Amino acid sequence: MLVKIDEFGYLLLAFCLFPLLARPLLKSASGPKWPILAGVSVFSSLMLAFSMGYKHHVLEGPAKFFIYASTIFAVYIALVLFSFATLSFAHRSDRNWAAAYASPIFSLLLARDLIPFLTHSQKNGSITFIFVGISYVAFRLCFMVTEVRNKAVEMPSLAQYLSFSFFVPLMIVGPISPYGLFIDSAKRAREVQIEHLPNILRMIRGLLKYLLFSTILSEIGYGPAFMRNGHLHSKLDLLVAVLVYPLFLYCNFSGLCDVAIGASSLCGIQVAENFNNPFGSRNFQEFWSKWHISLSTWMRDMVFTPMVKAICTRWPSVSVNNAIAAAIMTVFILIGLWHGVETHFVLFGISQGLGVVAIHYGGVALKAKMSKQQLLAYRQNPRIKIAGRVATYLYFAATLSLFANSTADLAEIMRHIV
Repeated sequence: MLVKIDEFGYLLLAFCLFPLLARPLLKSASGPKWPILAGVSVFSSLMLAFSMGYKHHVLEGPAKFFIYASTIFAVYIALVLFSFATLSFAHRSDRNWAAAYASPIFSLLLARDLIPFLTHSQKNGSITFIFVGISYVAFRLCFMVTEVRNKAVEMPSLAQYLSFSFFVPLMIVGPISPYGLFIDSAKRAREVQIEHLPNILRMIRGLLKYLLFSTILSEIGYGPAFMRNGHLHSKLDLLVAVLVYPLFLYCNFSGLCDVAIGASSLCGIQVAENFNNPFGSRNFQEFWSKWHISLSTWMRDMVFTPMVKAICTRWPSVSVNNAIAAAIMTVFILIGLWHGVETHFVLFGISQGLGVVAIHYGGVALKAKMSKQQLLAYRQNPRIKIAGRVATYLYFAATLSLFANSTADLAEIMRHIV
């Protein structure tokens, strides 16, 4: 709890001070002041990243910290400007769209190794946290390419591009909200009456989830109290950790998302929701439509739908259901890799894909065996709903052990428990 309270300083910068600066610029009489907003966004988001790095002692000492901060500033700006340049070229020539798609992802992969190398620092927790921020920026910019290519939005100016790329409330944990939603709400900011109290209450609720509930749950999950306090643990300890970890992850992640969405609304910017009662899902396929919604939507639009179309076009003999299953597995392997390139993240992605594929084929089988009326009655059966919710939670909880623990930690846990 004390550690997270210590983080309150940069939470304040990201979610409280920035809206006070951004709102007047968006609501100005002549429209959004994009160049000024871009400057404020870039400066504030980078100071946020620097303060996190300094707090976690990535490099100690004012001189070393100045070098570290300056290096990250240069890398961030260079990578975003590179992505803007490739998008501009693709838009003007109406070709080389592949390069425009690749440049944000390439920038993410480059930054992962470039920043620690240039600053002679190790990839500790703070560095990882900064990379998570870059990954949200990269995915938002990658999806913007589709929006521009499909003419869903106009080609942004450099100031608009920077304002969106470094929109501070979304820098830490997203959501991966589309540019179209950002620019539409920014243009309507003068007309929108901000509901301050509901948004502030949502931010307070999110802070309680993040600072209080997730901290308490972490102590009885896979946290320090579980494995690393010098004594063997029982199977009951493992069961408690397995069952509690999804609640911890939800409070931790959705709590920050609540704060981010509330702060964005205080600026006058609408942001996509990221959670919708996921633990009320009646099956695993529905669960992933309600958990980390912005990532699921991104994967659906950028990977799943194009892949299904490509398989069915390239190999007409492949059934649509098998094409869907192949695309599902690809999506979830990528989701695993998005969290990290370690083996346990890949295994986590595979486990999520297998769960969704099982529900997919199960649904196909039910439709083949039941009439529409029978299928509707089956789905509305209260016992089936309860059983589905319990099974969904238990499967997610069990497979999250692959997300929460490295392969070495998993082996150690099993050695202690078995």
